[in-house]
Amino acid sequence: MGITKKITTMTHISECEDLITLEAYASPLLNADHTKRITLFLEGRECGTTMPAILFAGMKLKMMANTSATSEEDMLNLETSVKRNLRHLLTDIHFMKFDDKNLDGSPIVVGKTFQEKIFRHIVWDEPITLSGESDLVRNTKRNRAHTVTMIKTPTFTINSYLCRWALEVDRLSVNNKYVEVDPYLRRLAFETFESIKDIPSEKWKKHVSFSRRIQNKMLVTAFKNALGERVASLPLINPRS
Repeated sequence: MGITKKITTMTHISECEDLITLEAYASPLLNADHTKRITLFLEGRECGTTMPAILFAGMKLKMMANTSATSEEDMLNLETSVKRNLRHLLTDIHFMKFDDKNLDGSPIVVGKTFQEKIFRHIVWDEPITLSGESDLVRNTKRNRAHTVTMIKTPTFTINSYLCRWALEVDRLSVNNKYVEVDPYLRRLAFETFESIKDIPSEKWKKHVSFSRRIQNKMLVTAFKNALGERVASLPLINPRS
């Protein structure tokens, strides 16, 4: 099977090869559905959640690092295993939310708890299982997306767990203000916009937001640092979504 390793022009994922690398999948020049739905039924209700597709890809690479998956069948089985593990995690989060006795008016945000737990498992090798209250993300101002206002590029927002990661990488306290990583985020914005600034906005805005393109870049950087270049460059099955 052919492999798309790099994207150099505005491309739709349907134009890519059967296999695609993480770097190509996260390219600012790639138009694709960058979300992944994890379905879950509890007590007769659909309780699934949507996550960034790059985050799901990172989970697959994390598992691929410990397996010898090479064939298409192996990769499909791997994807099934990742989905099963993520459903177990999502189920645990829902059960903790059902049993939550917090009375301060800050409910558990299932989707954000889910994404941050997965991210920290990939990047910091933390357990994929919940250990207690400290793993839960609540609906507080601290856990809302951080907005960076720009002049020469579109204004964008970054998920709070990525801001915390940027603080940790700089060896700062995760309790520091997110504006402390704004210089890093602005640099990413300029780098991202540089590749698409000469392309009519209607050709990329309706497919993938500027914020998502920047966050994809952050995720790839985090995964490369955590998993190493070799693992991060392993090809993945093209979802062709």
